[in-house]
Amino acid sequence: MNSRDMVIMVIAGVAAIPIWMAMDRTPPYIRESGMVSLAMSDTLCGSMSLQSTDAATTAEIFPGSCVTVDWKIKTLRNCPPDVTDNIHPRITDATGVRFTLAPTRGKFGTPVQDILDPNIYRFFRLPVAMSSGIAIYESDVTYACNPLHYIWPVHVIEPKISFTVQPKPADPT
Repeated sequence: MNSRDMVIMVIAGVAAIPIWMAMDRTPPYIRESGMVSLAMSDTLCGSMSLQSTDAATTAEIFPGSCVTVDWKIKTLRNCPPDVTDNIHPRITDATGVRFTLAPTRGKFGTPVQDILDPNIYRFFRLPVAMSSGIAIYESDVTYACNPLHYIWPVHVIEPKISFTVQPKPADPT
């Protein structure tokens, strides 16, 4: 093998790394299902847990309520969240009005967590201005599983979760 062939092999090897990084689009986990329910306490709003907190109830949900999203996940690999607030939640109410909630920084499970509790719990307050009826929660979560993903992150988007928002009770005054 001559030096020209060696140079070509080295260049091809070095070029393969960014190509592999660009093709690496597997997310760190799959969200298999989810449920939105009323949180047991307003103090949980804005927090997240990787462990069951028994923090949800089956009580009715009203505009302005603190709710929990309980995601059942299946971890595929260990990837850190990207360097920004990586969870971008949105709610669409029954009239089609879309509310963008404040982005937050998330954590995620590991394969060991799947054995212990394959769920992630997030708590947030519903917009007071949302209409009653069937609402849809969705979020876009970004991860950096290799250095190129800090520029072009991997997204986890589906599934959307439907839940019912009851009309706000009339003020007794």
